[in-house]
Amino acid sequence: LAIFLYRILSADARHSLFQPCKRVPRPAAEALLAPHRRRRPGRQIIVPVFDLDSGQQKWLCGLLTYSLNFPLHPCKVVLVRHLQQQVFGTGMVPFMRNYGGAMWAMIAMICGFATNVILDYILVWVLNRGMTGAALATVMGQGVTMAVALVYCAAKKKLFLKMTSGDMGVRALQIVKIGLAPFGLTLAPEISLVIINRFSASYGGQRAIATYACISYVICIIYLLLQGVGDGSQPLMSQFYGAGQGKNLKEIKKLAYKSSMAIAVIGGILMYLLRGQIGVLFGSSPEVNAEIIMVMPIFLLSLPADAITRVTSAAFYATEKSVWSYLLILSEPVFTLVFVLILPPLFGGQLMIWWSSVAAKIVTAVMGIALSV
Repeated sequence: LAIFLYRILSADARHSLFQPCKRVPRPAAEALLAPHRRRRPGRQIIVPVFDLDSGQQKWLCGLLTYSLNFPLHPCKVVLVRHLQQQVFGTGMVPFMRNYGGAMWAMIAMICGFATNVILDYILVWVLNRGMTGAALATVMGQGVTMAVALVYCAAKKKLFLKMTSGDMGVRALQIVKIGLAPFGLTLAPEISLVIINRFSASYGGQRAIATYACISYVICIIYLLLQGVGDGSQPLMSQFYGAGQGKNLKEIKKLAYKSSMAIAVIGGILMYLLRGQIGVLFGSSPEVNAEIIMVMPIFLLSLPADAITRVTSAAFYATEKSVWSYLLILSEPVFTLVFVLILPPLFGGQLMIWWSSVAAKIVTAVMGIALSV
């Protein structure tokens, strides 16, 4: 999957990935693709071609067949080096948090992100290294996170976990059992996104997909902030639950709910006020930008529900209620699928696709409240 996406995105990356697309007639498109065309079996891809006369996008497979003109080694750099450093970098950040180094964990992540962004600019834009530069920037950013994490753990003398060989299987089982909840919390929105895109293609076409892409890119900022509240409060809830301090546990949950709700409300207000600039930021057409302005308020209504779901799910797997956490997490994509199958045919097309996503989040939040009582 990674290689496939890499091949699609990196077709002469400096000229296609970092420059705005233009609508050109088919003959002109063929002329543009001619320098890159090399007929080889098994190297066909789908090429988007814009018909200037009809203004519609046509996808041609095999008619414009060429192999992508790039070396495979940047992909290998990402797949091999990035996975190694991802485990030791981002994978060690939770250890830092649980050792009491929440501030250092944040510093490690910020250093990695900043390094990635700066090196992306230098290697891709200044030195024209293309996808190779982007791959190296990604690896180096993870390397910085890993270095900070290793230094912190070495200073605390907590680089090793001591357990007997007989406990390994039990501990691994516990880790998997608890880890499935945050894994599902990350994966569930992606499943919902696939469902919405699939039905949007049937009802609203390319404009609807472009609209949702711009909205999801921006609104995910608030989602990540809400996830941060849940991830940050989970170790404290686990600690108080294990110590039998029910009063402190309730206080932490209350603080987490208040914080996430405040983030949802403030972030929603800011998104609403700036919704006219979202399409401009991503270079969308005036039609798509107008659609974003109209649709964004619908998605903002679901932010309080997301705030409740994120904290409730974290509270469940922090207090040994993993089954309820799984149920809550998997409910959102299931409800989304049910609503998109029922609402659009009954009440009117693409608009109901948007409302289906919001309704699924609200129903999931209500279910989480019911399970918490």
